[in-house]
Amino acid sequence: MSISMSRTGGGSWRGTVALALAVASLAGCNMDKFLNLTDPDIINPSDLQSPAGAEAERIGALSRLNAATSGTNAGVEATFFLYGGLLGDEYRSGDTFIERNATDQRDVQTNNANIQQAIGILHGARVSAFQAHEALKKYAPDAPAWEIAEMYVAEGFTETMLADNLCNGIPLSYTLEGGVKVLGTPLTDAEVYEKAPAHYDTALSILGNTTGEMEDTTRWKAMVGRGRTLLDLGRFADASAAVASVPTDYLWQMEHAQTTRSNVIWSLNISGRRYTIPESEGPMGLNWQTAKDPRVPVCMGGTAGCPTTNPAVFDPGATFPLWVQKLWPTPDAPVTISSGVEARLIQAEALLQAGNASWLDTLNMLRARVSGLAPLADPGTAAARVDLLFRERAFWLFSTGHRLPDMRRLLRAPYDRTEAQVFPTGPFIKGGNYGSDVNFPVTQAEENNQNFHGCIDRNP
Repeated sequence: MSISMSRTGGGSWRGTVALALAVASLAGCNMDKFLNLTDPDIINPSDLQSPAGAEAERIGALSRLNAATSGTNAGVEATFFLYGGLLGDEYRSGDTFIERNATDQRDVQTNNANIQQAIGILHGARVSAFQAHEALKKYAPDAPAWEIAEMYVAEGFTETMLADNLCNGIPLSYTLEGGVKVLGTPLTDAEVYEKAPAHYDTALSILGNTTGEMEDTTRWKAMVGRGRTLLDLGRFADASAAVASVPTDYLWQMEHAQTTRSNVIWSLNISGRRYTIPESEGPMGLNWQTAKDPRVPVCMGGTAGCPTTNPAVFDPGATFPLWVQKLWPTPDAPVTISSGVEARLIQAEALLQAGNASWLDTLNMLRARVSGLAPLADPGTAAARVDLLFRERAFWLFSTGHRLPDMRRLLRAPYDRTEAQVFPTGPFIKGGNYGSDVNFPVTQAEENNQNFHGCIDRNP
């Protein structure tokens, strides 16, 4: 037996000597017993090539989806549920980090490390879902159909999130079994959106006519995901049809715990004080503070009943106080990422587009489910009706990755609003002026992909 030893970095000669002495002391032992030990932290590819391995990949994919939506992620604590709200009007940066301030100012560069990490986490969830449904089909053919279907739903959900947030020019790369990498070519947002419904359709096909709690819930996940993506594509009637049979009380929630993944919104808004809830930002943003809407309860830090006693944001030079949301007041509060309420909102928008007056009835049906919400009256003009619908969406779907894509949709047909009518503009509260970003760039890490040459454009 020979052992090669080298000293690297700040290593000590004492360590080398200690190793030599240890080897010498084992000279009379059966070395095979020591050399054949298995490292519990190393997963061999062959370990995954079994029903148990495929199930582990499925659980891992769900964990990565949690990290890509509302869960913390080992020091990389923000996702597009927060970054999208920061670029839009749901949050203001109370931080000293240049990258977060730049996002709030709508001036995101391709070397923004925060956004680069968030994109990587989202792609990781997407690829994990792909790998999981392939592993389940190959190594666990007797797994429940809903488990395989749910992985297709997760893949479609991450694709929708990518198109919701990023510029035109998104490569979708994959890592196949055996570590073979397939580098994607840049796709427009519309092309990425078109891929997601195909995965939702596959999920629905796998489920077929099976019934049961998990089967039904997975089916509704696919239906709402499909409807959401078709809405992003401007296919209003198709979107409405996709969600028609989803019950209003359906929920898909990300669970959180301090022992696994804490709620990232609580972490950065209430605990870390890095994000604060703004008021009429820029000045077209919504009046989150003064609306006093029970769907998005907020309070100023230090006031009675507020989940934080600190009235100040993290940045000591900030000229504004800390405002926090009370939807998720603890680190283990679950976050709804898809729901029957969203299904009804999709239907309401389709009805409005069709000129059907029952769009307002649908909104009021939802409001009747919440104590303290009075019925809405028809505001009387086409523009005001659109304003009202999107305001309702904003309060129902707060900080769940919907606001930025909704603001982007308002810039596209059939709404065709100007940037100044939708996004924060003018003087920025921390100095200078707002930029012109309406989405995030694909960042520098993608330059390792020889097919990628930057965003095609930054159009909405």
